Amino acid sequence: MIKDRYCFLIFPLIFILTRIQYIDNIYNLASYLIFIIMNYIISMIFFRILKKMTDVNLKKIIVWIAGLIVLDQLLKIIVYRFDINMNILGKLLRIKQTKNLEQMAALNFLNIKMDGSVIIIFKILLIFIVLGVFFMIKNKNRNVIAGFILLMSAAIVTLIDSVFWGYTLDFICFDKLTCYDMKDFYVDIAIGFIFMEQFKKEEKK
Repeated sequence: MIKDRYCFLIFPLIFILTRIQYIDNIYNLASYLIFIIMNYIISMIFFRILKKMTDVNLKKIIVWIAGLIVLDQLLKIIVYRFDINMNILGKLLRIKQTKNLEQMAALNFLNIKMDGSVIIIFKILLIFIVLGVFFMIKNKNRNVIAGFILLMSAAIVTLIDSVFWGYTLDFICFDKLTCYDMKDFYVDIAIGFIFMEQFKKEEKK
């Protein structure tokens, strides 16, 4: 069986593999490795905190979601307000304002173009879809709850970005790979919890 903590490496590795053709030097490779390491470290922080969740009720779930939303938006406000542009590990890892006008990564990947108002409606529907799937799942164990908290937080954040910012302010930049905000990490970590839950089901079988 894959150990729980390794489940959080699966999606970052898949993400890297989809962009491996862009690696043309050691510098690019180092940036990709830093992405995996940082993604894993943030995942482990959330994993260890959420792993301790016991007797989780609706109030606690709402508090968690609200806290993650505030964390994402607060960091964006700080980066925007103080116009932070600094190297953490040279150009391999930087804090830099990046206005991401591509509002939905999935739609961009499928080359689907939508008007801004339509995208907002789509994002509202996405929130209800995440909510609906959560209530349809009968076995709401810790992994399911953690995944829901992270995905719901990300869904609400992406709606806030569209309504109030008009774009997504990404600020954690990995050279020639991608720029992330906290919402993106929430999604990656949620996928880790989904993999974990799936592997546990396979083990029981």
